[in-house]
Amino acid sequence: MVKRNGKYGIIKTDGTFKVPLIYDLIEYFDTNHSSSEYYNAKKGNIYSIFNSDLKKIGESHAGVYNDFSNETPTLIFKDLKEKAGMVDREGNVLIPFEYDNLRKIENTLLLSARNGGLSGVISNTGKVKIPVAYKMLYPVYDKFDDEGQRKKIYSLQMER
Repeated sequence: MVKRNGKYGIIKTDGTFKVPLIYDLIEYFDTNHSSSEYYNAKKGNIYSIFNSDLKKIGESHAGVYNDFSNETPTLIFKDLKEKAGMVDREGNVLIPFEYDNLRKIENTLLLSARNGGLSGVISNTGKVKIPVAYKMLYPVYDKFDDEGQRKKIYSLQMER
């Protein structure tokens, strides 16, 4: 990363610009790995999200800081229309940007999706598991189950 006259960019070792010198700020997306997988680059009130190859994979009104991991190399963020979706590390859209909110459900390959005050569940490939038609969804566990068993029988209680 370089800064000149108050603007940031990223250059390759041969001195050529890989990310133009036009941003107000560029920061690593800290993924707790030995090297960063993503960068947030802010210009005005818009953040551009770059992958480790410095390819722009999205834009948002907020920096992206979510739980990327090598096992699930995806990012969830809101686009410039304030709709949430999910992309892979190349910027391919895995879940369309059409939700008010998306959150990964811990220890599963499922996501909690909200739209218009209603909730549902979708898979990490975008397949609807529980339609976005419920006021609230709650995880239900048997307190006597061990952790492994809870993961196997994970279920959701639905309230209309």
